[in-house]
Amino acid sequence: MVTKNFWQMSMTILITFIALLIRLANLTTIALWHDEAFSVLLARLPVKELIYRTGLDVHPPFYYFLLKIWGQIFGQSLFALRAMSVLFGVLTILTTYGLLRAIFPQLKKKYLIFLMLALAFAPFQIQYSQEMRMYSLGAFLIIFATYSLVKILNGSRLKQRFLWSLALFFTSSAALYAHYYLFFSLAALVIFWLTIGVIKVWQTGFRKNKNLIFWPITSWLLALIVFLPWLKTFLFQLRQVQVSYWIPKTHWSSVPNTFLKLSLGSEANIQQNYFYILLLAVVIILIILGLVKTRENYKWLVFSMLIIPMASSLGLSFKTAIYLDRYFIFVQVFYYVLIFLGIMAVKSKIWQYCLLSSFLVLSLYGLWHYRQNLQLADKPGMTAASQYLNNNFQTGDKLFVGSSFVFFNFQYYNQTGVKAKLYAPSKVSHFSGSALLFPGDTISTFPDYPATDHYIWLINTTGFGNWQPEVPKTWQLIEENGFEDAQNRGWIIIQKYQ
Repeated sequence: MVTKNFWQMSMTILITFIALLIRLANLTTIALWHDEAFSVLLARLPVKELIYRTGLDVHPPFYYFLLKIWGQIFGQSLFALRAMSVLFGVLTILTTYGLLRAIFPQLKKKYLIFLMLALAFAPFQIQYSQEMRMYSLGAFLIIFATYSLVKILNGSRLKQRFLWSLALFFTSSAALYAHYYLFFSLAALVIFWLTIGVIKVWQTGFRKNKNLIFWPITSWLLALIVFLPWLKTFLFQLRQVQVSYWIPKTHWSSVPNTFLKLSLGSEANIQQNYFYILLLAVVIILIILGLVKTRENYKWLVFSMLIIPMASSLGLSFKTAIYLDRYFIFVQVFYYVLIFLGIMAVKSKIWQYCLLSSFLVLSLYGLWHYRQNLQLADKPGMTAASQYLNNNFQTGDKLFVGSSFVFFNFQYYNQTGVKAKLYAPSKVSHFSGSALLFPGDTISTFPDYPATDHYIWLINTTGFGNWQPEVPKTWQLIEENGFEDAQNRGWIIIQKYQ
Protein backbone atom coordinates (compact mmCIF):
# COMPACT_ATOMS: atom_id res chain seq x y z
CA MET A 1 0.00 0.00 0.00
CA VAL A 2 2.86 2.35 0.87
CA THR A 3 4.54 1.55 -2.44
CA LYS A 4 1.33 2.26 -4.36
CA ASN A 5 0.75 5.60 -2.61
CA PHE A 6 4.40 6.50 -3.08
CA TRP A 7 4.13 5.78 -6.82
CA GLN A 8 0.98 7.89 -7.12
CA MET A 9 2.54 10.77 -5.20
CA SER A 10 5.68 10.54 -7.30
CA MET A 11 3.64 10.65 -10.50
CA THR A 12 1.70 13.69 -9.25
CA ILE A 13 4.95 15.51 -8.43
CA LEU A 14 6.46 14.50 -11.78
CA ILE A 15 3.44 15.75 -13.76
CA THR A 16 3.46 19.01 -11.79
CA PHE A 17 7.15 19.43 -12.62
CA ILE A 18 6.49 18.66 -16.32
CA ALA A 19 3.64 21.18 -16.41
CA LEU A 20 5.90 23.79 -14.82
CA LEU A 21 8.76 23.19 -17.29
CA ILE A 22 6.44 23.37 -20.31
CA ARG A 23 5.00 26.66 -19.12
CA LEU A 24 8.43 28.13 -18.40
CA ALA A 25 9.68 27.24 -21.90
CA ASN A 26 9.77 30.31 -24.17
CA LEU A 27 8.38 32.39 -21.32
CA THR A 28 10.44 35.45 -22.28
CA THR A 29 10.92 34.63 -25.97
CA ILE A 30 7.33 35.56 -26.81
CA ALA A 31 7.31 39.35 -27.07
CA LEU A 32 5.21 41.41 -24.71
CA TRP A 33 2.01 42.57 -26.40
CA HIS A 34 -0.57 45.29 -25.81
CA ASP A 35 -2.76 43.61 -23.16
CA GLU A 36 0.21 42.41 -21.12
CA ALA A 37 1.93 45.79 -21.30
CA PHE A 38 -1.30 47.38 -20.07
CA SER A 39 -1.17 45.00 -17.09
CA VAL A 40 2.42 45.73 -16.10
CA LEU A 41 2.20 49.51 -16.53
CA LEU A 42 -1.07 49.67 -14.61
CA ALA A 43 0.41 47.55 -11.81
CA ARG A 44 3.28 50.04 -11.41
CA LEU A 45 0.91 52.85 -10.41
CA PRO A 46 0.15 53.77 -6.78
CA VAL A 47 -2.79 51.74 -5.43
CA LYS A 48 -5.30 54.61 -5.52
CA GLU A 49 -4.33 55.53 -9.08
CA LEU A 50 -4.38 51.84 -10.08
CA ILE A 51 -7.95 51.42 -8.87
CA TYR A 52 -9.12 54.64 -10.52
CA ARG A 53 -7.61 53.83 -13.91
CA THR A 54 -8.80 50.22 -13.79
CA GLY A 55 -12.30 51.64 -13.47
CA LEU A 56 -11.85 53.47 -16.78
CA ASP A 57 -11.08 50.16 -18.50
CA VAL A 58 -13.25 47.03 -18.81
CA HIS A 59 -11.92 44.68 -16.10
CA PRO A 60 -11.96 44.61 -12.28
CA PRO A 61 -8.74 45.35 -10.34
CA PHE A 62 -7.75 42.24 -8.35
CA TYR A 63 -5.29 40.81 -10.86
CA TYR A 64 -3.49 44.14 -11.30
CA PHE A 65 -3.27 44.61 -7.53
CA LEU A 66 -1.86 41.09 -7.14
CA LEU A 67 0.63 41.69 -9.97
CA LYS A 68 1.76 44.88 -8.24
CA ILE A 69 2.59 42.98 -5.03
CA TRP A 70 4.22 40.17 -7.02
CA GLY A 71 6.37 42.66 -8.96
CA GLN A 72 7.50 44.39 -5.77
CA ILE A 73 8.67 41.03 -4.40
CA PHE A 74 10.14 39.36 -7.50
CA GLY A 75 11.02 42.31 -9.74
CA GLN A 76 9.85 43.76 -13.04
CA SER A 77 11.56 41.41 -15.48
CA LEU A 78 9.36 39.72 -18.07
CA PHE A 79 10.20 36.32 -16.60
CA ALA A 80 9.29 37.36 -13.07
CA LEU A 81 6.00 39.00 -14.02
CA ARG A 82 4.81 36.18 -16.28
CA ALA A 83 5.83 33.62 -13.67
CA MET A 84 2.79 34.56 -11.58
CA SER A 85 0.49 33.29 -14.35
CA VAL A 86 2.63 30.14 -14.62
CA LEU A 87 2.18 29.52 -10.90
CA PHE A 88 -1.61 29.74 -11.08
CA GLY A 89 -1.63 27.58 -14.22
CA VAL A 90 0.19 24.78 -12.35
CA LEU A 91 -1.98 25.23 -9.25
CA THR A 92 -5.06 24.81 -11.45
CA ILE A 93 -3.93 21.30 -12.40
CA LEU A 94 -3.21 20.33 -8.79
CA THR A 95 -6.55 21.72 -7.56
CA THR A 96 -8.36 19.87 -10.33
CA TYR A 97 -6.84 16.62 -9.07
CA GLY A 98 -8.09 17.36 -5.56
CA LEU A 99 -11.54 18.29 -6.87
CA LEU A 100 -11.91 15.03 -8.80
CA ARG A 101 -10.83 12.99 -5.80
CA ALA A 102 -13.57 14.73 -3.80
CA ILE A 103 -16.46 14.43 -6.28
CA PHE A 104 -15.63 11.10 -7.97
CA PRO A 105 -13.84 9.01 -5.31
CA GLN A 106 -14.49 5.82 -7.27
CA LEU A 107 -12.13 6.96 -10.06
CA LYS A 108 -8.81 5.19 -9.83
CA LYS A 109 -5.81 7.44 -9.36
CA LYS A 110 -3.92 5.77 -12.18
CA TYR A 111 -6.61 6.99 -14.60
CA LEU A 112 -6.49 10.51 -13.18
CA ILE A 113 -2.84 10.59 -14.19
CA PHE A 114 -3.97 10.64 -17.85
CA LEU A 115 -6.22 13.65 -17.21
CA MET A 116 -3.49 15.53 -15.36
CA LEU A 117 -1.06 14.87 -18.19
CA ALA A 118 -3.63 16.03 -20.76
CA LEU A 119 -4.05 19.28 -18.81
CA ALA A 120 -0.28 19.64 -18.44
CA PHE A 121 0.15 19.44 -22.23
CA ALA A 122 -3.07 21.32 -23.17
CA PRO A 123 -1.96 24.19 -25.46
CA PHE A 124 -4.90 26.41 -24.49
CA GLN A 125 -3.90 26.11 -20.83
CA ILE A 126 -0.24 26.71 -21.64
CA GLN A 127 -0.85 29.80 -23.76
CA TYR A 128 -2.81 31.59 -21.05
CA SER A 129 -0.52 30.37 -18.29
CA GLN A 130 2.28 32.27 -20.03
CA GLU A 131 0.35 35.50 -20.48
CA MET A 132 0.52 38.39 -18.06
CA ARG A 133 -3.24 38.60 -17.70
CA MET A 134 -5.88 37.36 -15.27
CA TYR A 135 -6.78 34.15 -17.14
CA SER A 136 -4.82 31.49 -15.24
CA LEU A 137 -5.64 33.26 -11.97
CA GLY A 138 -9.34 33.14 -12.80
CA ALA A 139 -9.18 29.45 -13.77
CA PHE A 140 -7.52 28.60 -10.45
CA LEU A 141 -9.98 30.66 -8.41
CA ILE A 142 -13.07 29.04 -9.91
CA ILE A 143 -11.65 25.52 -9.52
CA PHE A 144 -10.80 26.26 -5.90
CA ALA A 145 -14.25 27.79 -5.28
CA THR A 146 -15.84 24.64 -6.73
CA TYR A 147 -13.62 22.47 -4.56
CA SER A 148 -14.56 24.52 -1.49
CA LEU A 149 -18.28 24.10 -2.15
CA VAL A 150 -17.86 20.35 -2.60
CA LYS A 151 -15.96 20.09 0.70
CA ILE A 152 -18.79 21.96 2.45
CA LEU A 153 -21.40 19.65 0.95
CA ASN A 154 -19.36 16.54 1.82
CA GLY A 155 -18.15 17.69 5.23
CA SER A 156 -19.62 16.46 8.47
CA ARG A 157 -17.75 18.44 11.11
CA LEU A 158 -18.60 22.04 11.96
CA LYS A 159 -14.95 23.15 11.94
CA GLN A 160 -14.40 21.69 8.46
CA ARG A 161 -17.47 23.40 7.04
CA PHE A 162 -16.48 26.69 8.64
CA LEU A 163 -12.96 26.60 7.18
CA TRP A 164 -14.16 25.62 3.72
CA SER A 165 -16.83 28.32 3.89
CA LEU A 166 -14.04 30.84 4.47
CA ALA A 167 -12.25 29.42 1.43
CA LEU A 168 -15.45 29.70 -0.62
CA PHE A 169 -15.90 33.30 0.52
CA PHE A 170 -12.33 34.33 -0.34
CA THR A 171 -12.22 32.57 -3.72
CA SER A 172 -15.68 33.87 -4.71
CA SER A 173 -14.78 37.43 -3.71
CA ALA A 174 -11.46 37.23 -5.57
CA ALA A 175 -13.20 35.77 -8.63
CA LEU A 176 -15.71 38.65 -8.73
CA TYR A 177 -12.79 41.08 -8.68
CA ALA A 178 -10.66 39.10 -11.16
CA HIS A 179 -12.84 38.85 -14.29
CA TYR A 180 -16.50 39.48 -15.01
CA TYR A 181 -16.88 36.18 -16.90
CA LEU A 182 -16.43 34.48 -13.55
CA PHE A 183 -19.88 35.79 -12.62
CA PHE A 184 -21.23 33.11 -14.96
CA SER A 185 -19.16 30.39 -13.30
CA LEU A 186 -20.24 31.45 -9.81
CA ALA A 187 -23.84 31.50 -11.03
CA ALA A 188 -23.37 27.89 -12.19
CA LEU A 189 -22.10 26.98 -8.71
CA VAL A 190 -25.10 28.64 -7.07
CA ILE A 191 -27.56 26.92 -9.41
CA PHE A 192 -26.07 23.50 -8.69
CA TRP A 193 -26.05 24.17 -4.95
CA LEU A 194 -29.71 25.26 -5.04
CA THR A 195 -30.66 22.13 -6.94
CA ILE A 196 -28.83 19.79 -4.56
CA GLY A 197 -30.14 21.69 -1.53
CA VAL A 198 -33.75 21.51 -2.68
CA ILE A 199 -33.48 17.77 -3.39
CA LYS A 200 -31.91 16.98 -0.01
CA VAL A 201 -34.35 19.17 1.91
CA TRP A 202 -37.22 17.51 0.06
CA GLN A 203 -35.91 14.03 0.85
CA THR A 204 -34.70 14.36 4.43
CA GLY A 205 -36.02 17.67 5.77
CA PHE A 206 -34.54 21.08 6.50
CA ARG A 207 -33.17 20.35 9.99
CA LYS A 208 -30.78 17.69 8.69
CA ASN A 209 -29.56 19.96 5.88
CA LYS A 210 -29.46 23.38 7.51
CA ASN A 211 -25.64 23.43 7.48
CA LEU A 212 -25.67 22.60 3.77
CA ILE A 213 -27.89 25.68 3.26
CA PHE A 214 -26.33 28.05 5.80
CA TRP A 215 -22.59 27.92 5.03
CA PRO A 216 -22.59 28.42 1.23
CA ILE A 217 -25.24 31.16 1.29
CA THR A 218 -23.31 32.99 4.03
CA SER A 219 -20.10 32.82 1.97
CA TRP A 220 -21.75 34.13 -1.18
CA LEU A 221 -23.70 36.90 0.56
CA LEU A 222 -20.48 38.13 2.16
CA ALA A 223 -18.75 37.96 -1.26
CA LEU A 224 -21.53 40.10 -2.76
CA ILE A 225 -21.18 42.60 0.08
CA VAL A 226 -17.44 42.81 -0.60
CA PHE A 227 -18.22 43.49 -4.27
CA LEU A 228 -20.70 46.31 -3.54
CA PRO A 229 -18.05 49.11 -3.44
CA TRP A 230 -17.13 48.20 -7.04
CA LEU A 231 -20.73 47.97 -8.28
CA LYS A 232 -20.95 51.59 -9.46
CA THR A 233 -17.71 51.20 -11.42
CA PHE A 234 -18.93 47.91 -12.90
CA LEU A 235 -22.12 49.58 -14.16
CA PHE A 236 -20.03 52.35 -15.75
CA GLN A 237 -17.81 49.78 -17.48
CA LEU A 238 -20.88 47.87 -18.62
CA ARG A 239 -22.30 51.00 -20.28
CA GLN A 240 -18.96 51.56 -22.03
CA VAL A 241 -18.97 48.05 -23.45
CA GLN A 242 -22.59 48.37 -24.61
CA VAL A 243 -21.75 51.57 -26.50
CA SER A 244 -18.63 50.23 -28.23
CA TYR A 245 -16.47 47.14 -27.97
CA TRP A 246 -14.09 45.26 -30.20
CA ILE A 247 -15.30 41.64 -29.85
CA PRO A 248 -16.81 40.45 -33.18
CA LYS A 249 -20.35 39.12 -33.45
CA THR A 250 -20.95 35.41 -32.96
CA HIS A 251 -21.10 33.15 -36.00
CA TRP A 252 -22.45 29.63 -36.60
CA SER A 253 -18.90 28.37 -36.11
CA SER A 254 -18.28 30.25 -32.84
CA VAL A 255 -19.28 27.46 -30.45
CA PRO A 256 -17.68 24.58 -32.44
CA ASN A 257 -14.50 26.60 -32.73
CA THR A 258 -14.49 27.25 -29.00
CA PHE A 259 -14.55 23.51 -28.28
CA LEU A 260 -11.80 22.97 -30.87
CA LYS A 261 -9.63 25.64 -29.30
CA LEU A 262 -10.17 24.15 -25.85
CA SER A 263 -8.98 20.82 -27.30
CA LEU A 264 -6.19 21.82 -29.67
CA GLY A 265 -5.25 25.42 -28.93
CA SER A 266 -6.17 28.85 -30.23
CA GLU A 267 -5.17 28.14 -33.85
CA ALA A 268 -7.82 25.43 -34.43
CA ASN A 269 -10.66 26.40 -36.77
CA ILE A 270 -13.42 24.14 -38.03
CA GLN A 271 -13.47 25.92 -41.39
CA GLN A 272 -9.83 25.00 -42.05
CA ASN A 273 -10.04 21.26 -41.49
CA TYR A 274 -13.19 19.18 -41.80
CA PHE A 275 -11.56 16.36 -39.83
CA TYR A 276 -12.35 18.52 -36.82
CA ILE A 277 -16.06 17.81 -37.35
CA LEU A 278 -15.40 14.12 -36.68
CA LEU A 279 -13.33 15.02 -33.62
CA LEU A 280 -16.15 17.15 -32.20
CA ALA A 281 -18.67 14.37 -32.88
CA VAL A 282 -16.55 11.93 -30.84
CA VAL A 283 -16.22 14.50 -28.04
CA ILE A 284 -19.99 15.08 -27.92
CA ILE A 285 -20.66 11.33 -27.82
CA LEU A 286 -18.20 10.90 -24.95
CA ILE A 287 -19.72 13.78 -22.98
CA ILE A 288 -23.24 12.36 -23.40
CA LEU A 289 -22.02 8.88 -22.47
CA GLY A 290 -20.36 10.23 -19.34
CA LEU A 291 -23.49 12.10 -18.26
CA VAL A 292 -25.70 9.06 -18.83
CA LYS A 293 -23.46 6.42 -17.24
CA THR A 294 -21.92 8.33 -14.32
CA ARG A 295 -24.06 7.88 -11.22
CA GLU A 296 -22.79 10.66 -8.97
CA ASN A 297 -24.86 13.86 -9.02
CA TYR A 298 -21.62 15.85 -9.15
CA LYS A 299 -21.53 15.12 -12.88
CA TRP A 300 -24.16 17.88 -13.19
CA LEU A 301 -21.87 20.25 -11.32
CA VAL A 302 -19.15 19.67 -13.91
CA PHE A 303 -21.67 20.00 -16.75
CA SER A 304 -23.11 23.22 -15.30
CA MET A 305 -19.66 24.76 -14.89
CA LEU A 306 -19.09 24.29 -18.63
CA ILE A 307 -22.48 24.97 -20.17
CA ILE A 308 -23.91 27.81 -18.06
CA PRO A 309 -20.98 30.24 -18.66
CA MET A 310 -20.96 29.43 -22.38
CA ALA A 311 -24.74 29.71 -22.77
CA SER A 312 -24.86 32.93 -20.72
CA SER A 313 -22.16 34.70 -22.72
CA LEU A 314 -23.67 33.45 -25.98
CA GLY A 315 -27.13 34.70 -25.00
CA LEU A 316 -25.89 38.12 -23.91
CA SER A 317 -23.92 38.43 -27.16
CA PHE A 318 -27.16 38.85 -29.09
CA LYS A 319 -27.30 42.33 -27.53
CA THR A 320 -23.61 43.15 -27.07
CA ALA A 321 -20.90 40.82 -28.38
CA ILE A 322 -18.96 39.47 -25.38
CA TYR A 323 -18.42 35.88 -26.52
CA LEU A 324 -14.64 35.40 -26.74
CA ASP A 325 -12.73 32.13 -26.89
CA ARG A 326 -9.95 33.02 -24.48
CA TYR A 327 -12.42 33.77 -21.69
CA PHE A 328 -13.37 30.08 -21.70
CA ILE A 329 -10.02 29.22 -20.15
CA PHE A 330 -12.13 29.45 -16.97
CA VAL A 331 -14.20 26.41 -18.02
CA GLN A 332 -11.70 24.31 -19.95
CA VAL A 333 -10.93 22.03 -17.02
CA PHE A 334 -14.60 21.05 -16.76
CA TYR A 335 -14.68 20.34 -20.48
CA TYR A 336 -11.73 17.96 -20.09
CA VAL A 337 -13.35 16.30 -17.07
CA LEU A 338 -16.57 15.63 -19.01
CA ILE A 339 -14.59 13.96 -21.80
CA PHE A 340 -12.69 11.97 -19.18
CA LEU A 341 -15.96 10.79 -17.57
CA GLY A 342 -17.16 9.63 -20.99
CA ILE A 343 -14.00 7.59 -21.47
CA MET A 344 -14.38 6.09 -17.98
CA ALA A 345 -17.96 5.08 -18.85
CA VAL A 346 -16.73 2.80 -21.66
CA LYS A 347 -16.96 -0.81 -20.40
CA SER A 348 -14.04 -2.28 -22.32
CA LYS A 349 -10.70 -1.72 -20.56
CA ILE A 350 -8.90 -1.92 -23.88
CA TRP A 351 -11.08 0.83 -25.34
CA GLN A 352 -10.64 2.88 -22.17
CA TYR A 353 -6.86 2.81 -22.51
CA CYS A 354 -7.07 3.49 -26.25
CA LEU A 355 -9.31 6.52 -25.67
CA LEU A 356 -7.20 7.78 -22.74
CA SER A 357 -4.07 7.45 -24.86
CA SER A 358 -5.79 9.25 -27.75
CA PHE A 359 -6.89 11.99 -25.34
CA LEU A 360 -3.29 12.45 -24.25
CA VAL A 361 -1.94 12.27 -27.82
CA LEU A 362 -4.47 14.91 -28.87
CA SER A 363 -3.12 17.29 -26.22
CA LEU A 364 0.45 16.55 -27.32
CA TYR A 365 -0.47 17.17 -30.94
CA GLY A 366 -2.13 20.44 -30.00
CA LEU A 367 0.99 21.46 -28.07
CA TRP A 368 3.25 20.57 -31.01
CA HIS A 369 0.98 22.48 -33.41
CA TYR A 370 0.93 25.49 -31.10
CA ARG A 371 4.73 25.54 -30.82
CA GLN A 372 5.12 25.17 -34.58
CA ASN A 373 2.82 28.12 -35.26
CA LEU A 374 4.68 30.34 -32.81
CA GLN A 375 7.84 30.33 -35.00
CA LEU A 376 9.52 32.54 -32.43
CA ALA A 377 12.84 32.65 -34.29
CA ASP A 378 11.06 34.37 -37.20
CA LYS A 379 8.50 36.30 -35.13
CA PRO A 380 10.37 38.30 -32.48
CA GLY A 381 7.85 41.17 -32.52
CA MET A 382 8.42 44.12 -30.20
CA THR A 383 11.42 42.45 -28.52
CA ALA A 384 13.52 42.80 -31.68
CA ALA A 385 11.83 46.00 -32.87
CA SER A 386 12.60 47.87 -29.66
CA GLN A 387 16.14 46.47 -29.53
CA TYR A 388 16.77 47.75 -33.06
CA LEU A 389 15.43 51.19 -32.14
CA ASN A 390 17.29 51.35 -28.84
CA ASN A 391 20.56 50.56 -30.66
CA ASN A 392 20.08 53.11 -33.44
CA PHE A 393 18.34 56.01 -31.70
CA GLN A 394 20.54 59.09 -31.30
CA THR A 395 20.35 62.07 -28.99
CA GLY A 396 18.09 64.72 -30.54
CA ASP A 397 16.03 62.24 -32.57
CA LYS A 398 12.21 62.38 -32.35
CA LEU A 399 10.06 59.38 -31.48
CA PHE A 400 6.40 58.70 -32.35
CA VAL A 401 4.04 55.71 -32.17
CA GLY A 402 1.24 55.33 -34.72
CA SER A 403 -1.04 52.98 -32.76
CA SER A 404 -2.09 52.56 -29.14
CA PHE A 405 -1.76 48.80 -29.70
CA VAL A 406 2.05 49.13 -29.68
CA PHE A 407 2.35 52.24 -27.52
CA PHE A 408 2.33 50.50 -24.15
CA ASN A 409 4.48 47.48 -24.98
CA PHE A 410 7.09 49.79 -26.50
CA GLN A 411 7.08 51.76 -23.23
CA TYR A 412 8.11 48.60 -21.41
CA TYR A 413 11.08 47.97 -23.75
CA ASN A 414 12.01 51.62 -24.44
CA GLN A 415 15.60 52.48 -23.45
CA THR A 416 16.15 55.47 -25.73
CA GLY A 417 15.81 57.97 -22.90
CA VAL A 418 13.02 59.73 -24.84
CA LYS A 419 9.31 59.27 -24.12
CA ALA A 420 7.42 58.43 -27.30
CA LYS A 421 4.33 60.40 -28.34
CA LEU A 422 1.22 58.53 -29.52
CA TYR A 423 -0.32 59.85 -32.72
CA ALA A 424 -4.07 59.97 -32.05
CA PRO A 425 -5.98 62.19 -34.49
CA SER A 426 -9.23 61.19 -32.75
CA LYS A 427 -10.21 59.98 -29.28
CA VAL A 428 -8.59 56.69 -28.27
CA SER A 429 -11.25 54.09 -27.45
CA HIS A 430 -11.49 52.65 -23.94
CA PHE A 431 -10.70 49.13 -25.19
CA SER A 432 -7.51 50.41 -26.84
CA GLY A 433 -6.00 51.43 -23.54
CA SER A 434 -7.14 55.03 -23.04
CA ALA A 435 -7.30 54.39 -19.28
CA LEU A 436 -3.48 54.46 -19.21
CA LEU A 437 -3.00 57.59 -21.29
CA PHE A 438 -1.83 60.67 -19.41
CA PRO A 439 -1.81 64.35 -20.47
CA GLY A 440 1.01 64.90 -22.94
CA ASP A 441 1.09 61.27 -24.11
CA THR A 442 -0.72 61.97 -27.40
CA ILE A 443 -0.57 64.34 -30.34
CA SER A 444 -3.36 64.92 -32.87
CA THR A 445 -1.08 66.07 -35.72
CA PHE A 446 2.54 65.37 -36.60
CA PRO A 447 4.87 68.40 -36.24
CA ASP A 448 6.43 69.71 -39.44
CA TYR A 449 10.04 70.06 -38.31
CA PRO A 450 12.59 72.32 -39.98
CA ALA A 451 15.52 70.58 -41.68
CA THR A 452 18.01 69.19 -39.13
CA ASP A 453 20.61 66.46 -38.88
CA HIS A 454 18.35 64.48 -36.54
CA TYR A 455 15.95 61.70 -37.46
CA ILE A 456 12.27 61.03 -36.82
CA TRP A 457 11.28 57.49 -35.83
CA LEU A 458 7.76 56.14 -36.23
CA ILE A 459 6.64 52.81 -34.71
CA ASN A 460 3.45 51.21 -35.96
CA THR A 461 1.77 47.83 -36.41
CA THR A 462 -0.15 46.07 -39.14
CA GLY A 463 -2.12 44.14 -36.53
CA PHE A 464 -5.43 44.85 -34.80
CA GLY A 465 -6.97 46.35 -37.94
CA ASN A 466 -4.57 49.26 -37.70
CA TRP A 467 -3.90 51.81 -40.45
CA GLN A 468 -0.74 53.60 -41.53
CA PRO A 469 -0.89 57.30 -40.55
CA GLU A 470 -0.11 59.98 -43.12
CA VAL A 471 3.03 61.89 -42.20
CA PRO A 472 3.97 65.42 -43.34
CA LYS A 473 5.24 65.59 -46.92
CA THR A 474 8.46 67.19 -45.71
CA TRP A 475 9.38 63.95 -43.93
CA GLN A 476 11.56 61.85 -46.18
CA LEU A 477 11.47 58.08 -45.57
CA ILE A 478 15.03 56.74 -45.60
CA GLU A 479 14.63 53.35 -43.93
CA GLU A 480 11.91 50.86 -42.96
CA ASN A 481 12.16 47.63 -40.99
CA GLY A 482 9.50 45.08 -40.08
CA PHE A 483 9.42 42.55 -37.23
CA GLU A 484 6.65 39.98 -37.32
CA ASP A 485 4.87 39.31 -34.05
CA ALA A 486 3.76 35.88 -32.84
CA GLN A 487 0.17 34.65 -32.48
CA ASN A 488 -1.14 36.46 -35.58
CA ARG A 489 -0.63 39.95 -34.19
CA GLY A 490 0.79 41.37 -37.40
CA TRP A 491 4.10 43.15 -37.93
CA ILE A 492 5.84 45.84 -35.90
CA ILE A 493 6.96 48.46 -38.45
CA ILE A 494 9.75 50.95 -37.67
CA GLN A 495 10.21 53.82 -40.10
CA LYS A 496 13.10 56.26 -40.07
CA TYR A 497 12.50 59.73 -41.56
CA GLN A 498 14.69 62.74 -42.20
